[in-house]
Amino acid sequence: CSNATPPIAQNLRPAEQRSVPASWGTANFRFALLCSAASAGSAASRAAPRAPASLLLQAMSGLNWAERLGCAVARAGPTPKHIAFIMDGNRRFARERGMEVATGHRAGYSTLEQAVAWCGELGVHAITVYAFSIENFKRSAEEVDALMSLCSEKLREMCAEDSLIQRHRVRVRVVGDLPRLSASIRAEIERVMLMTQHNTRSVLTVCFAYTSRYEMASAIRSLAASCSAGHLQPADVCESLFEQQMCTWSEQVPPPDLLIRTSGEKRLSDFLLWQSSRCVTLFSPVRWPELSCGHFLALILRFQLALPKLNALLGRAADGGAKATAHCVRAKLAGDTWSTDERVPRGSLLLMLGAPAGAALAMTVALCLIGWQVHGAVVIACVSAVAWAYIALSCQGGISHAAALYAPPVPPRRVASSPLEE
Repeated sequence: CSNATPPIAQNLRPAEQRSVPASWGTANFRFALLCSAASAGSAASRAAPRAPASLLLQAMSGLNWAERLGCAVARAGPTPKHIAFIMDGNRRFARERGMEVATGHRAGYSTLEQAVAWCGELGVHAITVYAFSIENFKRSAEEVDALMSLCSEKLREMCAEDSLIQRHRVRVRVVGDLPRLSASIRAEIERVMLMTQHNTRSVLTVCFAYTSRYEMASAIRSLAASCSAGHLQPADVCESLFEQQMCTWSEQVPPPDLLIRTSGEKRLSDFLLWQSSRCVTLFSPVRWPELSCGHFLALILRFQLALPKLNALLGRAADGGAKATAHCVRAKLAGDTWSTDERVPRGSLLLMLGAPAGAALAMTVALCLIGWQVHGAVVIACVSAVAWAYIALSCQGGISHAAALYAPPVPPRRVASSPLEE
């Protein structure tokens, strides 16, 4: 499989490290600045046309102020370093609206560009998308030709200096059974990988003409060939060596933390079967072209809520605001109660929830006094209150424990004093 991958894809540079706020004060101060800027921009947009600087910022990032605000709030909690997408639902999206299938695929590419912008704003380092399965070659020749034509067109667009891929400094990798593709498309793939090889902000891996079974079979063939040539002993084969033979593997790209599939289908469709064994898998009912920033941030919130449980099952330290510890996990699995040191005190929780509510009321009154319309003031105040509560709970570790905060204690399991009692 690695032989089918162009050599450019193996020369990834280390990505820039994203600094995560280490304290409540840092996140609070940063969010206050962002919220103030967003509020000022909203007020100016009602009073006069938007300033050229705002248009320039939105054009460069691809996001409006509300999307940037939502991503800033989500960054207060643990965020995935690598997100994988199964972009499902393009054809159904087109058929439900009476459009051609090719139009649905074009709408799907627009959503991919938006997803890259959302992930960049969220600080996600790696993105992997399932663009075209080997099984898709079994579709009608007309649809396959349309997909190949669209692929060639979009690969050329990625090479443009003003493309979203270049503006966000995204390195593009295309992996899969590339010899199945035409020579012209392979040339476009080589070109886009060459043009983006110096981008260091994030990595976009496009799985094209790919299935996980093909990837694993190719890795096995590569290891078998090495053993036959005497370069490798069978006893030397291990999981890490097997992973390194896969076409999706890269030293700078970690395994996915979150796998998202749209359109409501609850299956992986032969995508990253090996790599997704230790990630959070979420299914969204919306079609891929319909995916919005609100849908995306809701999935990120579900990831943050599910992460502590996954960390507990895997026995690894939780990331970001989650504070589930190994000894606490062992005690819970043994039937003991959670340590009281790991819970958020009732008074602290009420204070964290009550303070934003009071701040929202005060902000509403203040905004109305300075001439804002009532409904606009209420919306801004409520959004700010929810964001402040989210940051407080996240930085205090409350998100990972709020659901089980008042859960009834589990009685400790009785330990046998002698082998005869077991």
